[in-house]
Amino acid sequence: MATAIYSDSTDLSLYKERIKKAKKVLCFTGSGISAESGLNTFRGAKGIWKNFNPLTLATKQGYLRNPEKAWNFYQERKREYDSAEPNLAHKILAEMEGYYEKFLIATQNIDGLHQKAGNKNVIELHGNYNKYKCLKEDKPVNIEDCINDNGMPHCKCGSIIRPDVVFFGEKLEQKRFKDVYDFIYNGVDLCFIIGTRGLVAPANEIPIMANYKGAFTVDINPEISLFDDKFVDLRLKGKATEILEDIWK
Repeated sequence: MATAIYSDSTDLSLYKERIKKAKKVLCFTGSGISAESGLNTFRGAKGIWKNFNPLTLATKQGYLRNPEKAWNFYQERKREYDSAEPNLAHKILAEMEGYYEKFLIATQNIDGLHQKAGNKNVIELHGNYNKYKCLKEDKPVNIEDCINDNGMPHCKCGSIIRPDVVFFGEKLEQKRFKDVYDFIYNGVDLCFIIGTRGLVAPANEIPIMANYKGAFTVDINPEISLFDDKFVDLRLKGKATEILEDIWK
């Protein structure tokens, strides 16, 4: 079990071999990695939930009470995500996927920037802003096949549709979580925690499981995350772009 070491990101000589010689690597990412692409985090001092009520916009009950308001909120997020470009941290992770023998990103983000940067092995734990499903039947729908009623898309069954993202109070899609667990199960050499404080369960169990399975765990965040020191080997405080650039050099 780990005991966290706090280090300046410019002094990586002691850990270089652990990072360089790893063969199987897991990256657990949150909205902090996309902040440098100009996207607001959901939590934190300037987080989206400081200005919007998640109970109104990000729960099934809230969505039902005011679907037009909630729909417009997610369409605004979609416009932001569509215009955002991957930053250096995203691009380095894409290069890492080509370097390590086995590489997986388990992300809490719904912005699609990992794929836009070139990563192929990405599991989106909380869904994707570009996908939709029927609110009533909980089945995926193609938005182009939906019926438009006064600017609000409806499923062919008559129900309103919603983004295929995990709302508060909903469970993660079990297949996504199982696919990450299957990757971890036979051991992991290296786990990066990037841009997340670890507030959201059960996603926050993933780095802990990786550490249990032998991963050298590196926490990269501008603020100290909530992951217990016994599950983290090395904490690097700072921007993901700067720290990953140091590591990749």
